Amino acid sequence: MTISPTRGETGKINGASSITSDNTERKQAQQLLIQRTTELEAANKELEAFTYSVSHDLRAPCDISTAFPKSFWRTSDRR
Repeated sequence: MTISPTRGETGKINGASSITSDNTERKQAQQLLIQRTTELEAANKELEAFTYSVSHDLRAPCDISTAFPKSFWRTSDRR
């Protein structure tokens, strides 16, 4: 609510005017935004943990698949 003085022709205050605004929708939108942001942050953390786990789990088979040919070529070069 905003209250402002009203002045007459001489500049003397002769009353007041007030303006009110309803911020209910804005506050609800802010709360929804905060809630969604929190949910997205949690989802991103879960995705980061998942991608770390998957990349870690895939590292071992990749290491084996690259190590085997190297060892094979080393042993075949000796023959």
